[in-house]
Amino acid sequence: MPGDAYLNPPASTWLKALAFLSGFAAFLPIGLVYLTWIAFAIATIIIPGDPQKYKPLRHKIIILIFLPALLATASIFIHGPHEQTATRIFHAYRSGLVIAIGLIVFQMQREWVLKGLFTGSSLALIIIIIHRVIIDLPLASPFYHLLHSDGNASSQKMIMLATVSGMAFWLMFIAKGRKIQLLYLVFWLVSACTVALHSISRNAYLILLALPLAALIYRYRHPKGISIAVALSMALGLAVWVGSDTVRSRSHDAINEIQSFLENGNYIGSTSARARMMLEATTQMLNNPLTGTGTGSWLEHWREKARDAPEVAGLNNPHNDYLLAGMENGIPGLLALVGLLGAFLYVNWKNNDHWGGLGFVVTISVIITAAVNAPFRDAVMGMALTWIMAVCTRLPSSSGYDVHSRPCRE
Repeated sequence: MPGDAYLNPPASTWLKALAFLSGFAAFLPIGLVYLTWIAFAIATIIIPGDPQKYKPLRHKIIILIFLPALLATASIFIHGPHEQTATRIFHAYRSGLVIAIGLIVFQMQREWVLKGLFTGSSLALIIIIIHRVIIDLPLASPFYHLLHSDGNASSQKMIMLATVSGMAFWLMFIAKGRKIQLLYLVFWLVSACTVALHSISRNAYLILLALPLAALIYRYRHPKGISIAVALSMALGLAVWVGSDTVRSRSHDAINEIQSFLENGNYIGSTSARARMMLEATTQMLNNPLTGTGTGSWLEHWREKARDAPEVAGLNNPHNDYLLAGMENGIPGLLALVGLLGAFLYVNWKNNDHWGGLGFVVTISVIITAAVNAPFRDAVMGMALTWIMAVCTRLPSSSGYDVHSRPCRE
């Protein structure tokens, strides 16, 4: 492949293995995610290869990738440090670096990251099905968060499963050969049913419904096709609603919590706490539109506001990355994050090919997750997801980029 021909066989083997592990680790504990990514990044940087591999770093999108981090840094000179300033700065640059490294990978590496991701998701599905249907598995394992619902780590696994399900839906349409298409169809059905029946993450439900719609819109790109896509997505949503007691129960809980919040001001539930935090972040952003309240200021402010609800007073972000950026760094911070994700949507939409479709649906997943969680603030929630988004996004200057890549619609 272009770009990969510069690698000698041992280097190529190492990079394939590390790329595979970086995809597989999406379903492992966060410590292993960091470990595999750092090993992959170091190998990618130090192993000689295509002299043009760093060309994507000269693309104008790099400015958008690091603009949120630069604004967060500038805020320190305006507002001074806060309790969580160091943590927030670390995650801002960590997110930018993860995305930047993802953009310079070789074509061969992209494919092996994808193989690792699908292998990891297949193993996760097997473990969940065995545990839920056949026999209880021991809790003391690297897959603990697949077996039980336990905070962000468990939600992240289901979010990743829903995302990979959407990727499989896209690949089903553009795969060559009926057998491969059937394989992706089976994977999509099994993974979608697993998320619908066994996940309690409403974030995962949203992704599960949105990504098939995104894939169909990307595939057909005209009003008639979009109308059909919307109709199919509505039918899928109805099927999930009818077939999953968990989805109905979680949806009813969310509605009841919002009603209680609006009527009584009660915000100790998951959904009502999110609503209260988003309202507070929006208010502070509008009160400080130019420079925000300062990087890392959220927790101090929220702890004071939520003194009457100690159950949620320790939440270190409002579960909305857009509003967190807007509150702490002003409207420029909000626009920087929106611009970054909008740029990824645009690049993938213009690619109009195999990888463009993958990048498009994963970017939609990141956009949704950033609206109800904190993938840019919380490595547990977002490191693997933003990594896959970057790996699937091919800039025209990327190493191994084939300008004659088969379009998704011929």
